[in-house]
Amino acid sequence: MKLLITNQSKSERIVRAAIALIFLGMPIAMDSGLLLIVYLFCGFGLMFNAVTGNCYFYRFLGYSSCPV
Repeated sequence: MKLLITNQSKSERIVRAAIALIFLGMPIAMDSGLLLIVYLFCGFGLMFNAVTGNCYFYRFLGYSSCPV
């Protein structure tokens, strides 16, 4: 069983990377707090998905947007 299977298309990976950059840029505009931690957690998660092309939620559902 492979751990990292590409299941995202290139365009989806670009969108996820753009949203991740927005989330990772939020600490500049915010002081501190729980919401800041949530933004950072989501940003790093989306960036991991964008870099590896692997989404565990998609894998759990059996969905793939990557062309065969």
